[in-house]
Amino acid sequence: MKNLFHLHWKFMKFLFSFVFLFLFLGFSSDSLTDEYVSKYTIKTGGITIGEMYWQFKSDDENYFIEVKLISRGFLSGLFKFNGYYRVEGEIKNGKFYPEAYLQNWKTNKKKRDIRIKFKKTKVVDLTQE
Repeated sequence: MKNLFHLHWKFMKFLFSFVFLFLFLGFSSDSLTDEYVSKYTIKTGGITIGEMYWQFKSDDENYFIEVKLISRGFLSGLFKFNGYYRVEGEIKNGKFYPEAYLQNWKTNKKKRDIRIKFKKTKVVDLTQE
């Protein structure tokens, strides 16, 4: 179980790196596409352990990113996980400014809920359960 938790942690670090890389490199032009939706299969050692659903929406002034993780495959009977991650905010002069962040994840033994609110790029409220 410790190795699966470590794998989940590594995956989360990869996920956030992917999202930030996408935001900073993928949107270098002035025109933004209104919506991207993707589904990924998560594998380790050739064995499917889960799925990731990813969605990005934007207009000229606001953006929304949502990621859902769900355990799947043979190992999901041994180690179940679900994760939900969302960030939304404003777009000003081509830069993304978060207003709210939500993270919910659950494994066999742990549950975590985190909410962060921002005002002018500063954290004004942080709740962790």
